[in-house]
Amino acid sequence: MVIQSYLYYLLKDKINLLQNQTHGSVFDTITRDTFANIEINLPEIDEQRSVANILSALDDKIAINKRINRHLEQMAQAIFKSWFIDFEPWSGVMPDDWHNGILRDICSYNNERVAVSTLTLDTYISTENMISEKAGFVVATSLPKTSKTTAFAKGDTLISNIRPYFKKIVYSGFAGGCSTDVLCFRPNKTNLSHYVFNILYNDKFFDYMVIGSNGTKMPRGNKEHIMNYPVTIPADLILDNFMSVVAPMIDMKLILMGETNKLAVLRDSLLPRLMSGEISVTKSRH
Repeated sequence: MVIQSYLYYLLKDKINLLQNQTHGSVFDTITRDTFANIEINLPEIDEQRSVANILSALDDKIAINKRINRHLEQMAQAIFKSWFIDFEPWSGVMPDDWHNGILRDICSYNNERVAVSTLTLDTYISTENMISEKAGFVVATSLPKTSKTTAFAKGDTLISNIRPYFKKIVYSGFAGGCSTDVLCFRPNKTNLSHYVFNILYNDKFFDYMVIGSNGTKMPRGNKEHIMNYPVTIPADLILDNFMSVVAPMIDMKLILMGETNKLAVLRDSLLPRLMSGEISVTKSRH
């Protein structure tokens, strides 16, 4: 007999194993016979329940963190829209000491390089470990083969330039390196970092990026087109105020994202060991 929650993790473990063996998408090669011939370890019900409870507790915490982060993002975007799109604190009218400009007026592409030998899986970001729909990133599975790659610093915004409709964006809370297919936006001034991120996070920016992209099968954003994106440039005092309001939200988001990645690594390392019986979570009965 097998309980449903244990079966879920058992199948997940076997799919991971098959994927590692095929070095690609397991769903391209898997057949009914493949699953039928897989050997499985089926412990007693109490062991199954304990294993499933441990793994589901990790998944539940990961899901909670993701929901909190989504709420934090929505709060920051609501403030951004209120202040810089609808001008609600100023009765719907843009203040006289603000002006209209384009993206290159407030940030630039960072082209500095960093030695790959100084990076770790935790400090490398590529299109592969960035998550679609603005969901951050997971720990990388490998580093690039080149000796150097693009550097990024704390406060930069990273966007995958491949298939921009996937909306992969990360606000960097640390220094590291990213692949050459990731655009690194560096604010021209420190108090612009959260403002630049919220501009780029907005769906309107991604729509603009998609319109100007080149290619069909693997479209890439046009870097010149991107830098011509129209923006509002507020007074420094307002930027400072916005940063003071939004920074705690972004900081909390970064903390939760780091915790989520650690929990995911723990879950993925425990999964095969629990499923194989290498780790037992119930006491032996005599």
